[in-house]
Amino acid sequence: MSKNKIYTVLILLCSAILLYWITQRTKPGPTTASLPQSKEAVPSLRPFWKALAIQTGENPADWLQRQRGQDSLLFEFFVQKILQSDPETAYSLWQNPGVDSLTKDVTAFWGSDNPEVVQARQQLTELLGRYPSLLQTAGGFSPDSLPSIPVPVGMVGLFQYQCVLSDSNLWIGLDLFMKESYRYYPTVDQLYLYQRRRTHPRHMPIAVARTLSEDLVDQLNPGSSSGKLLNQILREGRIMACLRLLLPETPDSLLLGYNPDQWNWICQNETDVWKNLVRSQALFSEDPLVTARYLSDGPFTSGLSPDSPPALGRFLGDQIMQQWLANQKPPKGWIKALGQPEQILQESGYRGRS
Repeated sequence: MSKNKIYTVLILLCSAILLYWITQRTKPGPTTASLPQSKEAVPSLRPFWKALAIQTGENPADWLQRQRGQDSLLFEFFVQKILQSDPETAYSLWQNPGVDSLTKDVTAFWGSDNPEVVQARQQLTELLGRYPSLLQTAGGFSPDSLPSIPVPVGMVGLFQYQCVLSDSNLWIGLDLFMKESYRYYPTVDQLYLYQRRRTHPRHMPIAVARTLSEDLVDQLNPGSSSGKLLNQILREGRIMACLRLLLPETPDSLLLGYNPDQWNWICQNETDVWKNLVRSQALFSEDPLVTARYLSDGPFTSGLSPDSPPALGRFLGDQIMQQWLANQKPPKGWIKALGQPEQILQESGYRGRS
């Protein structure tokens, strides 16, 4: 093959790779700009799950005394709110060989130098470093009134929660980020196949960012999680805008939890989905069945193709909010500066993908 032909092939290959990368990202705009890292020290992930291990010969009274001596508030929150139990039952659970095996698995995996674990922990540190700036730019908090960065606490929550936010702590269920093929997942009740796909370590920072974003949006717009479907999908749009600021390098498809086929489907069918939504007047419906169809998790969106992604309200709300932010030059504290849902939709100019 001549040198000219080789150069031509290389150019075409590079162009194809570049085009694919671009299609996985959103158009650059105000919501995709990276927030500066906080100068405040970012707390590291506390390995709380290790402290619960029962030591050799340790009886319930000694175990309970040790737990309360290490950090009584953490222990009581974990038992009451995460396990929804009592200390005696918790001791019995941690005596169970299955729980002991699970804890050892989590310790081995999340304490390793596995590149996927290292990357997830690094992303967690970075997003927490951006959190104070998010509070100022999107939330409108003044620098002297910023809440402290919540301390991330790694837990084995017995597959109850991926992420829980308390007053000063961010609880992360590391047992739900052990990768899809983890041996215990098939035995976990109500952990479906489509949910297991989101148990890869790469989804841990996203779950954390979403928990922080939901808390901020609901704090500043307390009524946005109810009412008309339009109101609720715009809440999702606000949350996605915050997610994108906390994790600017993460592809939109991953932030939404869509696999490649689902992402391709909505990119190809966005206009039709939007037109059907408008035509049916579902946007202004307060029917719980209608809102659940577009906002509930699942293998796909009910009534649409099995190739469609679930919770399409998140995608649509994100598209509307991206266009609104791009068109309005949002002020500091834009989360609470937003007007009525119909006004936001009109100002965004969103009409489905053109």
